[in-house]
Amino acid sequence: MEVRDRIIQAARKSFVLFGIRGVTMDQIAQEAGVSKRTIYEIFADKGELLLACIEYMECDMEKHRQEIENSSQNVIETMYRHSDFHIKMLEDFNPLFFMDMQKFYPAAWDIIFNKFNQKKYHDIKRLLQVGLKQGLFRKDIHLEIATKVLLEQTKMAMTLDMLKGGKYSRKDIFNNLVINYIRGISSESGLELLNKYYK
Repeated sequence: MEVRDRIIQAARKSFVLFGIRGVTMDQIAQEAGVSKRTIYEIFADKGELLLACIEYMECDMEKHRQEIENSSQNVIETMYRHSDFHIKMLEDFNPLFFMDMQKFYPAAWDIIFNKFNQKKYHDIKRLLQVGLKQGLFRKDIHLEIATKVLLEQTKMAMTLDMLKGGKYSRKDIFNNLVINYIRGISSESGLELLNKYYK
């Protein structure tokens, strides 16, 4: 494995477990098995390293997205597997990761937020179009409105405010916000599949 990749993976692991601000470059160097000087020869500062970690995570998520969509039998299964993957992934993150990014690395946060909005909008719209062709969604839905509603509900389900104190799990929030809306736009055959996956 290349030194750069080792540093990125070590930083990603540390940031996810402990947040960003509380992790030092010395700790990352130790985790990666390199000197701190080596890190600074490749990355100007922690912010640049964080952006590299984000890019790595985006590539990993895109790989999983393609694998899920290529192996799913229908769009309901695709949505179920997507949500299951993202919920499990986010549960591994220390909330400080997102809090630190918003407060101390706003440029990185803006990049994530903007990319999420653009990519997720197109992903949701594409899945709705596939679902319509498969007869799993009602033909009378307004595609643009449904896409925007699902995008906003997905973002809301992933916010931290509702998760504080551990009163609600990400899965419960997601199911109540997003899946209930999908039920409302599903055809009878779509509802049968939803009931199969979301028991």
